[in-house]
Amino acid sequence: MSCLWICLSLLCSAFLQSSASSHEAVLLRCNETVEVEAGENVTLNCTVRYQNMSPSDSDGCYVVEVTWKNTSGNIPCDSGSRKYICEWDQNHVSLTISDVPTEENYTVDVRTDCGMAEPSHIKVQVKHNTSNKTNKVTRAPEQNITAVLIICIICITIIVVCIFYVLFGTNHGRKIRELIMRDKTQGDHRDSKEDAEAPLTTDPQV
Repeated sequence: MSCLWICLSLLCSAFLQSSASSHEAVLLRCNETVEVEAGENVTLNCTVRYQNMSPSDSDGCYVVEVTWKNTSGNIPCDSGSRKYICEWDQNHVSLTISDVPTEENYTVDVRTDCGMAEPSHIKVQVKHNTSNKTNKVTRAPEQNITAVLIICIICITIIVVCIFYVLFGTNHGRKIRELIMRDKTQGDHRDSKEDAEAPLTTDPQV
């Protein structure tokens, strides 16, 4: 029985040492925080480094599997989704996200020929474009002023049309025009008569 426990403990220690050595051999370096404007695209980049091995050994190490995760679970990079694009080579892995709506935390796991790398975490922070908000706020009063001007022009046009209709399109309007013309004519005759009855002045020096 004691021999069985000894064998199991040796196997466990060997497994732990191999996993630890694989993590130590492969390092993953990513930016902890990435900023992007809301609705824009962003690319998360990470660098894969191989250490504690000769250059000839590291040249034979290649990335064989990359898994990206967010709070919803694994990201479907291989499903042909246009939302996410995953790319990698021997020394780099990247994830391009289209139309970023909100802040999110991402985790990447990388497996290479030379071992696994420790998972790396990246926080995507979303910035809201204040200039667009300012433009929207400034455009609202301009639109209101334009609407008021259009309404005023329409009202004035309607009033003018109504006045012309009353003066020229109705009997009452014609009577008003006749009275106005009669008063004007009488005023012209009165002025002519007053000019004719006015005494002539002579120059005393003549």
